[in-house]
Amino acid sequence: MRAAAPRGAAAVEFALVLTLAVVFIFGVVEVGRTLLAWNTAAEATRLGARLAASCDVSAAAATAIKARMVALLPDLTARDIAIRYSPGGCDASLCEAVTVSFTGSPRVPRQTFVPFTAFAPTLPAFTTTLPRELMSSVSNPACQ
Repeated sequence: MRAAAPRGAAAVEFALVLTLAVVFIFGVVEVGRTLLAWNTAAEATRLGARLAASCDVSAAAATAIKARMVALLPDLTARDIAIRYSPGGCDASLCEAVTVSFTGSPRVPRQTFVPFTAFAPTLPAFTTTLPRELMSSVSNPACQ
C-alpha cells in the first residue's frame, strides 16, 4: 500500500502563515500610528510653550496659542489645554516661566485603513515648561 499524497498541505500552510503575517503587519502599522500621535502631542505642547514664552500674558494670546496647538493635533480641544505662568498672576515683566499642558485624554486618531481594529489608546498628559523670553505680542505675529 502506498501512503496518501499530502494534497493541499502547501495551501493550508500558506493560509496560516499569511494570516499571521497580515495580523503582525497591521499591528506594526497601528503601533507606528500610536507613536506618531504621541510625538505629535509632545510637539503640540512644545509649540504651545514656545509661543506662550514669547507672547504676552493675555486672553487673546492664549486663544491664539490654543488654536495653533489644536491645528497641530486636531483631536485636542482648546478646553483641555492649560497655560500657566509662574509665579501666578504675573505680567510680561515679572513672569519667570510658562507651563503648557493638556489634561484631557484625546484618543489616537482613527483614520486608518484597518476597519476591524479596536486599538485606539488614549494619550497621556503632556507638559512642557520653558523660561520666559520676550513676552510681547506686538513684535510676534504668531501671537495674534
